[in-house]
Amino acid sequence: MADKLCAKCGALNVANASSCSACGAQELREGSFLRLSMGRVVLLSVLASGLYFFYWLYLTWKHLQSETREVHHPFWHALTLFVPVYGLFRLHKHVRVIQGLALGVGVETSLAPGLAVVLVALNMVLGLGSTRVESLTGLLLLNIISLALTTTVIAWSQDGLNRYWSRARGTALRDASMRAGERVIILVGIALWINVLWTYLSA
Repeated sequence: MADKLCAKCGALNVANASSCSACGAQELREGSFLRLSMGRVVLLSVLASGLYFFYWLYLTWKHLQSETREVHHPFWHALTLFVPVYGLFRLHKHVRVIQGLALGVGVETSLAPGLAVVLVALNMVLGLGSTRVESLTGLLLLNIISLALTTTVIAWSQDGLNRYWSRARGTALRDASMRAGERVIILVGIALWINVLWTYLSA
């Protein structure tokens, strides 16, 4: 029998479990519905105008909780990016956990936590610098570069995580279903894109 995944917190439980060992919920699904396809994370990152980065941190940290057997706080973990410096340390740990899991099962990955942090730090610097840019073309270019940086970190990390899932879960692996939170973020991101493009075209 395949392991069971908690539909509420994402924790992985033994096959004969009747309730989640992490949160006590009784809604358990057979199999490991954890994988996020590369196409999905890249597309959602672009559509959500970079906001998906926060949701991706939240979601993957929930998934990682079952693998590390540690108590995590996915929501607060994602919000730490708003905290200067500390947020970068948390991001480093997030990517380092993914790297460690992949290497632990013999999966080769080019994932580098330090470089991932540098890319996100550059994104933050661009965000601060954009307040001094008056040209709409300049702002649009900065937004595109910023989006490319965060999307690169997401895709790079998710690739390493997917390789781990494939080796560790094999045939029990399933793609994670799209949740309501993702849909909301996409709608907000599209609205932001429309606003930016409208402002640019009407100038």
